[in-house]
Amino acid sequence: MPSFFHRFIYRGLRLLGASLFSALLAASALAAGAAAQSPAPSVSVDIDASLDRIRQQVDTAQRSLADSDKLGDADLQRLRAGALAAQQQAADIADQLAPQLGSLDARVAELGTPAAGTKEAPDVASQRTLLTRSRGTLDGQLKLARLLAIENTQLAAQLGTLRRSQFQARLGERTNSILGMAFWSELREDLPTDLARIAKLGTDLTVAAPNTPMAAWLLAPFIVIGIGWAIAWVRSGLVRRLTTRTPPGRLRRSLHALLVVLQWTLSIGIAGIVLFGVLDWKNTLPDAPAKLLGVFASVLWLGGFVFGLSNALICASRPSWRLLPMPDAVADSVRAFPTLIALVSVATWLAERVTSAANVGLSTTVAVNCVVAL
Repeated sequence: MPSFFHRFIYRGLRLLGASLFSALLAASALAAGAAAQSPAPSVSVDIDASLDRIRQQVDTAQRSLADSDKLGDADLQRLRAGALAAQQQAADIADQLAPQLGSLDARVAELGTPAAGTKEAPDVASQRTLLTRSRGTLDGQLKLARLLAIENTQLAAQLGTLRRSQFQARLGERTNSILGMAFWSELREDLPTDLARIAKLGTDLTVAAPNTPMAAWLLAPFIVIGIGWAIAWVRSGLVRRLTTRTPPGRLRRSLHALLVVLQWTLSIGIAGIVLFGVLDWKNTLPDAPAKLLGVFASVLWLGGFVFGLSNALICASRPSWRLLPMPDAVADSVRAFPTLIALVSVATWLAERVTSAANVGLSTTVAVNCVVAL
């Protein structure tokens, strides 16, 4: 009897302890779940508030641009700095939300789709509803953040264009000197972003290069060399006709100079056209790099003209065809000038077009203009 009574008391105490332990575990799990889920609304509210602030900032800046004539350079600079900061903030929010959305997608996929005609367990249905609602909220926030990042990028570009336009219109007015700290401080702030935009143009061209067949890359140099040789052959034939049919004098030398200019202009310009066709083989380049590549091809025409004109004027290798009254020793000493002048001309024109295509800031544009002037 005592033994049975003791066993009964022992089993009762063990069951009571197990029940208390289970209740304690359940309470801990609920508390942990509540602690894990309770910050979500707060985080969502914080993100919504941040996105609302960014949206209001964009709207305010766009309303200010509606009356851009009243905005000074300092105002445009302040708005552009704010747009770049807002773009970075929106991009950071998008980077923060993207992994969370991927995690929710994985959890929704794990639940699967309920079979037709079957009723899900209440806890599974509740979990599916909760995940779907959370995913909808995150997806909306992510799309809005990416949209705001794009809008602020475009706004900053528009403000930069407007600053450059005002700068071009006010070239005669006093502005920050390149010897002053204000100019270099602004350049230091703008330069990383501007260099990234210029690098993106180069990246787009590099990415487009593999789209061109290897045969086109192999044939392009032979096409350029063949066309250049054909043009030189035609010029030589025309020069021979000038020698036999045109009396010596200024007219014959002028016609020879014209033929030299045409030869180099056509040869180098056609090389630019071939380069443009090879790089944009499938017409898939974005607008900005395609425009820059077209400008580069056009600048090569200018470079060919400058090189041909300089060669025709100096004519170091054929003194009898020289237009200018220049001694042979002087002509030999400036023999390298046509190449240098053509390279500098192409480089300076291209630098100005690159800054325009990349939509860089005003300080970088001024710095490039100063380098070009020097």
